[in-house]
Amino acid sequence: GDIISRSGDISDIIKQKNTFFVGFKTNGLYIVRVEDGECFKEKTPINSGVFCLTKDQFQDVIWVGTDGQGVYMLHDENYSIRSTILNDFTLKVGKPIRSLFLDDANTLWIGSKGDGILKIYDYDINKNILDCKIENLDIKNSALNDNSIYSFSKSKKNILWIGTENGLNYYSYAEKKIKKISLTDHKKPIIYIHDVYEQDSTLWIATVGMGYVKAHLSWQGDTPVLSNIIRYTIGDGDISSNYFFSIFAEDNDVWFSNRGKGAFKVNTKTSDIMSFVFNKKNENI
Repeated sequence: GDIISRSGDISDIIKQKNTFFVGFKTNGLYIVRVEDGECFKEKTPINSGVFCLTKDQFQDVIWVGTDGQGVYMLHDENYSIRSTILNDFTLKVGKPIRSLFLDDANTLWIGSKGDGILKIYDYDINKNILDCKIENLDIKNSALNDNSIYSFSKSKKNILWIGTENGLNYYSYAEKKIKKISLTDHKKPIIYIHDVYEQDSTLWIATVGMGYVKAHLSWQGDTPVLSNIIRYTIGDGDISSNYFFSIFAEDNDVWFSNRGKGAFKVNTKTSDIMSFVFNKKNENI
């Protein structure tokens, strides 16, 4: 009764197990659940009118037809989806988001394609992200190689790897600042870095246009030093064949994903390389 007095006419009601879904003509959808004799009422994020509700014939799903917000699918999986609009930030970021990383200090790193990094302190999924302290890092106020940030990768040391359009950076937690690191192949800078994987004394790097890279990794305290850098390419080294976007590690194997040329598996013990491509039936050739 109290919901109806606030929300007006009911358009549809269905029951799923011990839960009632109540749609209103102009004021959204409520979920009413009865547990141990108690009634719990919850307003959903659907704020437009609800035309109809129906149960899926094959899944444990409720379909909701709305007046202006499209079709929603509701089910019992325990998850939530929220969006944070870039225009809501005090520090304006208008470029696409390309990378995310949550570190052990609950700092959320957001990498954009063109506006640098948003660093959000004390992030908590249950807290409004706009209530957190937010810092913007770019080429003007830090040692970033470029404002297009494609990847963040964890290290065994007290640093965070950062892959950018114009080379490799890292963040020193001890010094609380971004630092540069030299990464070249025969004096040619290695750029377009989209993923980094640290494996013991080896650093693997995926680039979009320059192939993938294996470098020996040593340390001076928490300062990384790269040496014996080897760049691997396919298709005679032409740019379009060497778009490697991501890395996946599996036991002694490291996988590299390539746009257009399939997946490449490198055995880190034997250095053997296998390529996997797929035909239209998704069968391995």
